[in-house]
Amino acid sequence: MPHIDLLRAGVTMPCRDSAARATWLASVHESIRGAGGAVTTSVEEPTVGRNYYRIGVRLGDLLFNWFD
Repeated sequence: MPHIDLLRAGVTMPCRDSAARATWLASVHESIRGAGGAVTTSVEEPTVGRNYYRIGVRLGDLLFNWFD
């Protein structure tokens, strides 16, 4: 049986979904404010090597910075 490579570089094209981004960002702000926290950094777009949006938030005495 021949081997078929299913995963190849360039199979998917990166794209940004502005509606999904706006919904996600609004959800982050609303949930953090609802828990008594604050957003501490602006949102960072996905980039090479990272396929997710990133944002820093403070919740009580905890500071979350989702940095690699």
